[in-house]
Amino acid sequence: MVYMVFQDIYWWLIPSASLLSLLLCYMIIIMMKSMNMVTQTNERTSHFQPIPYGGGWVVGFFIMVGIIIDFAHLPHFYKFFIGFLLIFFISAIDDAKKLPWILRLIIHYIACSFALAFASKNTGFEDSLMPLINIIGYEAFNGLITLGWLLYINFTNFIDGLDGISTQNSLLISLSMAIMLFFMPPLNMPGFDGITIALLIAAMVGFGFFNRHPAILFLGDSGAIGLGFLHGVCLMCLWGSGYWQHALILATFPIVESSYTLLNRLKNGQKIWESYRDYSFHLLAPKGSNHRQATKYILLLHVIIFLCFLSGFIVDFIGIVCAYACTLFYHYYVRKHCR
Repeated sequence: MVYMVFQDIYWWLIPSASLLSLLLCYMIIIMMKSMNMVTQTNERTSHFQPIPYGGGWVVGFFIMVGIIIDFAHLPHFYKFFIGFLLIFFISAIDDAKKLPWILRLIIHYIACSFALAFASKNTGFEDSLMPLINIIGYEAFNGLITLGWLLYINFTNFIDGLDGISTQNSLLISLSMAIMLFFMPPLNMPGFDGITIALLIAAMVGFGFFNRHPAILFLGDSGAIGLGFLHGVCLMCLWGSGYWQHALILATFPIVESSYTLLNRLKNGQKIWESYRDYSFHLLAPKGSNHRQATKYILLLHVIIFLCFLSGFIVDFIGIVCAYACTLFYHYYVRKHCR
């Protein structure tokens, strides 16, 4: 079934949807500029001109269409859909009018806990961790996974700080999921035909055209948070299908980048919820410099992570060890030599 979908749909759906994404992103740029809905420049930003941030609306639209087609028949779908809408629109409000960080996190947690009934049961994720559930109980398990999902969502948002990074990370995950659907045994998610993945690839191709350096369109929190929400489900699907190492490999960059930075802030006595120019990509591209070289380094790292993902099918543990070792070395080198 999945093979037929790839053969008969993917090859025309992705190009046509990519063109639609291009058109919608172009329209969003015009609309956001006319409404003066643009990011403001300050000492923490990496750009000098106000940039529209409505790319998340296009990505969110494609995600919503995809999950309705792929998942509407599954149990608890309405919880998943409501959770996505809640986390997407609160982030869109935050784009327009900054909300207190604690309020955002509370709503993120509510959305994730509401959607978890769908995500953990329909992906096989819960069944794969039944030994842990037997030890700590369902309530503790659900709370732990909800917290992990919330962290991953925000880690995905945190890395959206330089031209093209979110596009690279999302394409890494979506293309890897496409490979799993095409070449590997069926994933443990009944009826998952990959339309969501095809539309996500198309959305990021269209958005990425305008987000490449020098960017003229940003995702905004709505897009970055929405991507983190969907990426989390993809990783649960891989884990529940027996590919837990591959799930951890695909999560490498957001986890290491954000954890390393936040721990460094704690070490320096800084507030972890405030914005600073202290991520690795900020150090690679100080304000006023050409960011093109920095985006190339990040792209190279994503390519290495992708190769580690592929190597995980050949030798157990090699892929995950290499992915995290390379990413940690990258951070060590950047923070030592690029200050």
